[in-house]
Amino acid sequence: MKNRKEWWKKNQVFFLITLIVLLTAGISLNLDVIGKNPIEKEEVLYNPVQVYTGTEYQYYISDSSEKISVTDQKNRLVNTIDGGMEETSFSYADAIVSDKDGSIYILDKLYEEDGSTTYSERILKFSEDGKREAVLYETDTLNEDGEQVSFLDSLEIIHGTVCFTKVDNEGIHVYSLAGFEAKECAVMPFMNAYDRVSDTAVSDDMEIAAAMKNGDVYVNEGGVISCIYAAREHDTEDYFSMVKELAYGEDGSLYLCDVGQREVYRLFPDKKTVSTVVKRNEFSTLKSDNFAETPLYTGLNVSNGKVSVLSSEYVYDEEADEEIYYYRLAIVSEDGEVYSSSDAIGVSMQNRLIIIFVYLSILLLVIVAVYVCVKIVRMLKQMKTEENTKMQLILVLTALVITLGVSYVIFENCNSRFVKEAGEKLANVGYLIGEHIDKDFLAELDSPDDYYSGDYQILDKKVEDILQSKVNASGEMYCVIYKVKNDVVCEAYRDDMVHGAMYPMAGKYAGSIEERIAAEDDYDVCYEFALSEGTYMYALVPVYDNEHNAIAFIEAGMDYGTFQTETKSLYTKVLMLAVMAVIIVMLLFTELMHTGHAFLLKKESKKKGGICLPDLIRPISFLFFMIANMSTAFLPIYGMKLWNDSFPMQAEVAAALPLSAEMVFAAIAAFLCGYFVQKAGVKAVCILGAGAYIAGNLLSAFSPNLWMLIVANSVCGIGSGFLTIGLNTWAASYEEESMQNKGFIHINAAYLAGLNCGTVIGSLIWENFGVAAVYFVAAAGAVVIILFSLWMIGKIDVVPEETDDGEGGKLKDLFTPSVVRFFLCITVPYLVCTAFLEYFFPIEAELNGLSATHISMAFLLSGLISIYIGSSMAEPITEKLGVKKAMVLASFIYGAALFYLVINPTIWSCYVVVVLFAIADSFGLSAQSVYFSSLDEVKHVGQSKALGVNSTVESITSAGGSLIFGAALLLGTRKGIFVIALMFVILMAVFMIGERKRR
Repeated sequence: MKNRKEWWKKNQVFFLITLIVLLTAGISLNLDVIGKNPIEKEEVLYNPVQVYTGTEYQYYISDSSEKISVTDQKNRLVNTIDGGMEETSFSYADAIVSDKDGSIYILDKLYEEDGSTTYSERILKFSEDGKREAVLYETDTLNEDGEQVSFLDSLEIIHGTVCFTKVDNEGIHVYSLAGFEAKECAVMPFMNAYDRVSDTAVSDDMEIAAAMKNGDVYVNEGGVISCIYAAREHDTEDYFSMVKELAYGEDGSLYLCDVGQREVYRLFPDKKTVSTVVKRNEFSTLKSDNFAETPLYTGLNVSNGKVSVLSSEYVYDEEADEEIYYYRLAIVSEDGEVYSSSDAIGVSMQNRLIIIFVYLSILLLVIVAVYVCVKIVRMLKQMKTEENTKMQLILVLTALVITLGVSYVIFENCNSRFVKEAGEKLANVGYLIGEHIDKDFLAELDSPDDYYSGDYQILDKKVEDILQSKVNASGEMYCVIYKVKNDVVCEAYRDDMVHGAMYPMAGKYAGSIEERIAAEDDYDVCYEFALSEGTYMYALVPVYDNEHNAIAFIEAGMDYGTFQTETKSLYTKVLMLAVMAVIIVMLLFTELMHTGHAFLLKKESKKKGGICLPDLIRPISFLFFMIANMSTAFLPIYGMKLWNDSFPMQAEVAAALPLSAEMVFAAIAAFLCGYFVQKAGVKAVCILGAGAYIAGNLLSAFSPNLWMLIVANSVCGIGSGFLTIGLNTWAASYEEESMQNKGFIHINAAYLAGLNCGTVIGSLIWENFGVAAVYFVAAAGAVVIILFSLWMIGKIDVVPEETDDGEGGKLKDLFTPSVVRFFLCITVPYLVCTAFLEYFFPIEAELNGLSATHISMAFLLSGLISIYIGSSMAEPITEKLGVKKAMVLASFIYGAALFYLVINPTIWSCYVVVVLFAIADSFGLSAQSVYFSSLDEVKHVGQSKALGVNSTVESITSAGGSLIFGAALLLGTRKGIFVIALMFVILMAVFMIGERKRR
């Protein structure tokens, strides 16, 4: 029992970190199950679109085409494929098929911000378990003028091959996919097909069928194009006949989904025999005899001998002022025998266990978090923190709490006003369109065939002119005009021309919201209205004729999701700016106080003729570290922008060269400067370093290419090396140990403050004034360093290095297995990790669309953790665990953080990694220094020589760290980071095994 307690005390930190990482990763991978009831055996499908029946599984497209639920043949949930992610999954699934091997193929559409214009379409391949494997085919749908001129349709598996159609204004082309190559295998010439065709289908023998926007159906059979279904011949007194969706069965039968007559027909291969597969009102929820209230069938799919359709019904609840939609997905045989009809899918025991696992993980994570917090609070009580640090921390936390609270209240008020103003603008646009269009034509528009009339094109032109005007174009609006025919609300016009004229909607006019606003001469604004292309907000306004009769209703809308994303992004940016401003102002104020104190001390020492006090190091050190870090947040991004094809390596690796060159030349300059700093003096060295910074920053500002940027950063590296040696020599030159310690304390404090201020200020200048402005400000800061050096640095007696009297060890004696193991297994991983924040994170943030504010926030977060945790917790952690175990713990955290990123590779996981790295650095770096200094080999050779070797190793490794993460980018985030994390774990294991043997 005693041994177990001892083991737990020694290893509880490692266990807790592993547990937290695993629990967090497990929860983040199953976020979609949070909120679900593990007891419920069914999951309601939200906004379903289509279902495809495979040989083993069924695939339900739902959630506005952003989710695919995979079920077994008993309709129990097996897997979920989440969409809405262009890079890692799919954006909007328009169709889905599966082959005999279980591979999944998705027809994916990429929409513009307005949600109505498709700018690109592609065929994606997924594995059986729902992991994306490849983009098999991709095509742009817009021409040079930004007009949509083509679309992909009819994704099928024909004779084991993936096939699809491409519709443009020359006809309908059938392509088959062989790997990544699309080969045209059939064509149906049809003039203006893009403008006329609404849906297509392809049979196993390459017969092509096309449904027109007026409801007619044409086929290309044996090279002869003929109309096999003239919609006007099938019109009834209830409504027009409008076949809008087609699908071929296995025997060559053609299935027609008639949204006008609200039935699904089967047209046998002879093209003469017709049977009704899905009857009107067959899958009704409302059970109404009113034609306008019977279900509208869409989402037709025929696969593996089964026909599936989506039935939708609509009612308007006047009391709740709410629109209610009823959806059911029905699966029948090719002859119409009903297999299933439901608006939900079953939840298997396995999925319910996953839900329970997530909830238990959350509970366990909360318990662990409380336990860790209690431990930290106890540790904080035992700490001997300086009053100044405590006061700073209290002020920062107080300011942050006030800033967060005030900004939230302001944002909520502003957001409500923005939403209201957006709704009013949409209503105004609706009224404006109603004033400018031809009301006489709109009143007379009474047939799907009117879509082909010249007046209809004039109507489209007038609407587009208003939507694309300078006032409205930036809002990415859309417009739909509704009419009423036989109590049916139908689309008379839609600006994306998807449906054509008189396309029926679900629900009747009587008792609808349209009837209410027509009677009251009012308008309605709706938020979060879901369609297959996304979520929208719209204003609905009535249009009256001269007798004040409502002849139509105009819906002017916009993408609500994008609108909300933009406002939240603005709030986040403002909030982060406020937080950064609070912290940076406090740091700058602190440094200004130290600068003022330094000037007073300088005046007093001049009067007394005293020595140059260590307090004077602080202002120069702060300025040095601030200008050195002003370009840190954007240097890799700037390097990638200056890269071109003529550069002899890929952009991801080449972008790391400026940073690597700066570190290499800093190491060389520091090595050379160590020889002549005693002769030239500290003042001269600092002035030379600042001069190099002026030259390097000016060269960077005017760099025309990546080569010049590398040269410019090399010059800055020389300045960095000179200033580093100058300031460290200044601090080490005092005879009294207390004075030396004070000097180094000021340098370290100035480094942390300068790092944060420089990164944030540089990022803000970059975002608002451009890259060149940052370098100009940095050059001006270097000029101030020269002025401060001339004023503050007086006579400093540099203590000469001890000469080798033959009694000390030689430099080669340092390179024992223990020291080499320390360098390779501990120092190298730490220094490689520094490149994560300086190189990898800015590039990943840029690729994910994050602004400079988000990038600088990561640096600020890391800096604050280093300042307050490092200064407070490093000593207690080292005392509790011991130097060696604290050092290993830091390495363990590095590896755990990277493995977390591998499990959950998102940009927000990168922030988690930044935090974990900063925590590990806060105590791991000091533990490394203590461990290295205490090695027998270091004492034998001499600390000055050993530290020189250590500095060289640090510089070389730091220079290579960005190159390593550059290679990780080339491999892909998940694969590249996994390789790095695995190497870290292996090196840590090698170190621990070696230490056991050495002991």
